[in-house]
Amino acid sequence: MKLKKKQLFAAFLSLALVIGLMPGMSMKAYAGDYAHFQPEVGDVTLHDDNSSVASITVKWQWPYGTGSNAVVVTKAPIYRGSSEYVSYYGSSSYSYEDSLKNIDWETAGNKDSTMSNVLDKMDFVSVNGSDSSPYKGSYTFEFTKGQVPKDTDNRLYFYLWTTTGGKYYPDFQLAMLDMKDKKVYYGQEETLDSNGNVIWTQVKFATRFKAAENLVYSGNAQNLVTPSPATADGVTVKYAITGTDVTTAPSDDSELWKDSSAQTNAGTYRVWYKTIVTEAADYKASSGAYLDVTISQADNPATVTGTANVMVGGNNVDLKNNVSLNEATGVVSYEISGETNGCSLNGSVLTSGSDMGTVTVNVTVAQDTNYKALAATPITVTITDKETAVPATVKANDRTYDGTAKPLVTVDNSTLNGGTMQYVIGKDAKNAPEPGWSTAIPQATDAGTYYVWYKAVGDSTHWDSAEACVKVVISEAASTPADDNTDKKETNSVVTTAPKTGDADNAGIWYFLLFVSVGGLGCISFLRKRVLKNEQ
Repeated sequence: MKLKKKQLFAAFLSLALVIGLMPGMSMKAYAGDYAHFQPEVGDVTLHDDNSSVASITVKWQWPYGTGSNAVVVTKAPIYRGSSEYVSYYGSSSYSYEDSLKNIDWETAGNKDSTMSNVLDKMDFVSVNGSDSSPYKGSYTFEFTKGQVPKDTDNRLYFYLWTTTGGKYYPDFQLAMLDMKDKKVYYGQEETLDSNGNVIWTQVKFATRFKAAENLVYSGNAQNLVTPSPATADGVTVKYAITGTDVTTAPSDDSELWKDSSAQTNAGTYRVWYKTIVTEAADYKASSGAYLDVTISQADNPATVTGTANVMVGGNNVDLKNNVSLNEATGVVSYEISGETNGCSLNGSVLTSGSDMGTVTVNVTVAQDTNYKALAATPITVTITDKETAVPATVKANDRTYDGTAKPLVTVDNSTLNGGTMQYVIGKDAKNAPEPGWSTAIPQATDAGTYYVWYKAVGDSTHWDSAEACVKVVISEAASTPADDNTDKKETNSVVTTAPKTGDADNAGIWYFLLFVSVGGLGCISFLRKRVLKNEQ
């Protein structure tokens, strides 16, 4: 009897649809009209915990002309009186939220703002359909992890909401999803089709694919696409990477299909994915779909040391020593900014002029595959005057002649600061010779006095030091001792007083007297008188 009543009611509604709506009339969906809506619940995806629903996509049709539709999902059916209904068209309110609260009160017995039995809802959309060209609506509900468990005795209910005349109301139960049996029933569970059969279908949970977000180059491989669940019994996932201009999935036997979607370098990738499922698996197979995923360039890792120094007078400093690329591969550029202070720049090499002061050189690094460009970063180069070189400590090697050539000085280079030591032997300690300077330490063999001049010859950052001199003496060796006549008789000699200078005439007389025998006092007196006369 119950079956006949429902079949008669369905026949009546079919007749009404054939006749069509009279002008100004609106069509309300009553029990049995669900067949015209052709609802579909599919693409049930899971969170990566593989135990709770992530999303459910619901599709429906509207063949009744102009209207406004929304779909609401609840975790309990709406009752009218004591019976679950298919078409209700009641509890209308002047706001969408109030109408939802009315239903929550009827399903949960507690009318409040929580709407504990309303799991999710969509916004209203304007529709315009007909029997020949029905409006086809689709909406995907998103659920938080754990909100809708996969393996429970729960059922989910999908209701079509409509609005007319400024009022909102639940109009029609589109479908019911049995989570435990993984079956979808259209309308009430006992609803029959025109042949008297219960209308239901087996639902398969689909493997969900999500593009990774906010990926930035890190030097490591990163998964571009994440399936949900990450692993599932009876499901094999494959990926193929192509350029973004490819519009057809690679063939099934293509070598592009891999087990992973991981990529390292920055860029935009088109990731094709497919699932291969066994007949027993509770998942839908998928193929021919893709997601475009981008790994963004990282900030440039290059670092710049901000200061450098160079001496005046045409000296060079290579500023590439101030730049560390740290794996960046972009072209490095150098450019003087502002006043040059007499400097010139060739590539990374700055050459000083005659001016002291500072000059600013901006460094930029171009972008490369994985890194953004490095913005202009300044290096402040200070052009300074030269310092005077400090010579080594030089000490004289005074010695006694020994017949060999030896260094005249000992050099202690620990005090040398800047430049190279040079030496030359001079004539005295007052005037440094101009030619003959050499880096060789001078040597000598013969006894004598030597004047060793030295200085530090400056380099690109040092002036020459002043010349200095050390006096070096090589003494004569000691002579052989003389014969002392030890075993000989003494030789008698006459000691006389040497004549005065200019007495050459008297000298002969004095020498004559030495050899004259005693000749008498008279002769001697005569000679003395003559001498005295000559002196006068």
